[in-house]
Amino acid sequence: MTVTENLAVGTTVVRVAAHDRDVGDNAAVTYFLGAGSQALYGDVFSVDAVSGDLIVTGEVDRERAAVYHVMVGARDAGAEPLVDETTVIVKVRSFAHQIHFTVTYTHIS
Repeated sequence: MTVTENLAVGTTVVRVAAHDRDVGDNAAVTYFLGAGSQALYGDVFSVDAVSGDLIVTGEVDRERAAVYHVMVGARDAGAEPLVDETTVIVKVRSFAHQIHFTVTYTHIS
């Protein structure tokens, strides 16, 4: 996943999805940032516990990190909850350093 720095707070970067083979209430899955990612990036990203959306909550700055390795966890609602994690890799492209060309056409006679 590649994003441009300075994304607006509230922007969804990606949605993760986990599925549990249980039935009924035990099959409900909730999402969370892994402990390490919460400590490192909790001021930049959060995870919606219901949808699994990875959401921008702070400044995404390429000078801080060109790549974020965000651990997202999923937990089922069983009596002995099962937990699994995945890594979402978010690459940050610099907004200020993008090159834009302007073409000027001059007719020479």
